[in-house]
Amino acid sequence: MRTRSRLVFNGFALLFGTLLAVAACSKNSGSGSLPAPTPTPPTSITFNVAAGGSSQPIPASFGYTGSIIFPPATAGAGTPFTITETGPNPPSGAPSLGLPNAPLLYFNFVASNNVTFTGFPGISITIPSSITTTGQQFFIAFFDTTNPAAGWITNYRGPATVSGQTLTFPGSSTPFTFKAGQSYDYVLYAVQKGATPSPPPITRFIYVSNGSNATGMRNTILIFPANANGNVPPAANLSGASTQLNNPNGLAFGVGTTGGVLYVANGGGTITEYAQPAMGNQAPLVVLGGGASGLVSPQFVASDLSGQVYVTQNAATGGVDSVEVFPANAMLGTPPKLTITSGLSTPMGVGADATPNFYVANNGSNSVNEYDATGALIATISGAMTTLNKPTGLSVDGTGDVFVAQATNSILVFKGPLAKGNNNVAPSQTISGGSTLLNSPAELWLDGHMTLYVANNGTGSNANAILTFPSTTSGNVFPLQFISGSLTQIAQPFGVAAY
Repeated sequence: MRTRSRLVFNGFALLFGTLLAVAACSKNSGSGSLPAPTPTPPTSITFNVAAGGSSQPIPASFGYTGSIIFPPATAGAGTPFTITETGPNPPSGAPSLGLPNAPLLYFNFVASNNVTFTGFPGISITIPSSITTTGQQFFIAFFDTTNPAAGWITNYRGPATVSGQTLTFPGSSTPFTFKAGQSYDYVLYAVQKGATPSPPPITRFIYVSNGSNATGMRNTILIFPANANGNVPPAANLSGASTQLNNPNGLAFGVGTTGGVLYVANGGGTITEYAQPAMGNQAPLVVLGGGASGLVSPQFVASDLSGQVYVTQNAATGGVDSVEVFPANAMLGTPPKLTITSGLSTPMGVGADATPNFYVANNGSNSVNEYDATGALIATISGAMTTLNKPTGLSVDGTGDVFVAQATNSILVFKGPLAKGNNNVAPSQTISGGSTLLNSPAELWLDGHMTLYVANNGTGSNANAILTFPSTTSGNVFPLQFISGSLTQIAQPFGVAAY
């Protein structure tokens, strides 16, 4: 059965990661130093415990503000007490909070001497406006540093009362002692409740498939937190015999009725679909392939609002130049409802708009085809003005704007809806140049918050990397994030998708 679940994503962390990415990219590109950054807000405060209780502001860092209401102290009055925020990173010695929770803000308490309060403090936190509160519940988890094997204790406090962007956790009436010098680690996190949130939940994880087995991870989907940047290890992965992964290529997440379903185009001849959170040795919900499916070596995959599945194959990888369209309820052995073979030249990226019309990038003929729901060709993008040159990945937004990655190290954007017939038009945006760090991009993914994710499939400088850009940007610009390095285990990534 297909799932309609949605994960709730961490949004503020991408902004924080942007600052790190700009600095790192400036260093790598050799384009000169950036202006001196503005001073970083303090991330900790220290105060003396009051016998009668007190209200203390939390550090106004990482886009969060608020206060902690301390009840009266029955022991340890006058003790210096420190509150520290570590933002998207857990305090030293504590692990990250795992799936399916969405960690927002890590913080800890440390007292210089033993302090006993008449209850646990109340907490009020105003979260950044970029984090939607619709369809979410908010909790505080606790990590006991004296018992690390227990991991994070979720539901330690909450759910919070939500008013606008302000979350309130009332204090407790059970006496609570903070021991001298011990770090008490906490994390504010979100989880889904009820129906799918609207607007879309903030992106929380980035999924990556490798095109090479250089790191031994060819049949593994690497999973990075949304704020990942630099040489960082994946937070989790999808791998193992139960997954039925077989040389995974393109990735996609469902929209509409299949929101949250992960689709994987396996070069070995199948499409596998997974419920979220897709991780570990997880069996697929659905496997497409075999029988009359026509699947030989799928390259890219996409789905539309109704759950139909679109797959490209090409002669360069052992199949034939084709696009297969499967109905939403397709299973193993189901034949496609549409098969298109004419007018294609090494088809690669594929995407669908809200109509649903669907679009295919022709790597061999430097063009993009648009088809209606019956499979009729209704528009193309081709010609000298387009500057199309070896298009690879493709994404389409709900209005029909077409985003195209090119193996020649650029990203082009064409405004939709396209005119019927041929569109020999200049792109409305072009992302290209040395500062972009693009290197033979393969898949291009556009998330619900208009961030572009790019898989660098090339070799040499800036290879083996995942980059992100705002979808509205243009020119020779630095990426927001540059995930690369030996710890990432990325090896010539082919597929990338975020959810």
